[in-house]
Amino acid sequence: MEYQCAKKFYVGYSDVDSNDKCRLSKILDYLQNVATIHSESLGYGTKAMMDLKEAWLVTSMKVRIFKYPVADKEIECRTWSRGLKGVTAKRDYEVFSEDGEKLFIGSSNWALFDLENQKLMRVPEEMQNAYSKLDKEVFEGEETGKAKDNDVIETEKVFEIGKRDIDTNHHLNNARYFDLISEVLPDDLKVKGFECFYKKQIMYKEIVYISYGEGCARIKNEAGETCFYVVFERG
Repeated sequence: MEYQCAKKFYVGYSDVDSNDKCRLSKILDYLQNVATIHSESLGYGTKAMMDLKEAWLVTSMKVRIFKYPVADKEIECRTWSRGLKGVTAKRDYEVFSEDGEKLFIGSSNWALFDLENQKLMRVPEEMQNAYSKLDKEVFEGEETGKAKDNDVIETEKVFEIGKRDIDTNHHLNNARYFDLISEVLPDDLKVKGFECFYKKQIMYKEIVYISYGEGCARIKNEAGETCFYVVFERG
């Protein structure tokens, strides 16, 4: 089998924008959810990780969109582990329409975090054994993890993180970053892919500065530190 876990999702009316194209935050939601379902099947779901006082934090994600999902359709998300080593894990994804058309692909990097001591931790051997490795890369031959923040600002807004933005790890959920940056993206921006980097956690009630410029959006905190940035593949 070319994947380890698959889940079908219904694309609802609230999942799409004014042009009936799936929101970028929802694309991240689908990928996050199928990864969680895979982990649950291996004994490391949300409740189990909370009991262990551990969490997987996404550090980077690359997505290429061939065709946007639209409302009232079902999609199938497939995922697999590309291995766990040290403090990190790699995971890839493929997403298909009801007719079997490939809609988008993704590749992600994660770090295991000790919630009690607030630091990265090595992946325990038993967890490494639970996640078998599949040697398949959706971006084979392409460079990933190298996209740079140009730090150009054309548009900027200020936002306070609310309760609705926080997940079980008590920080801003990775998909919600895209809800924030959507507020500064140009109306005529056509996104056919992106690569994003999560540099620093954002917590409840933090004030953040969201900006966009020359194909790159970013979120900074009040100290001026870059917490997140995404470089878009335009077309």
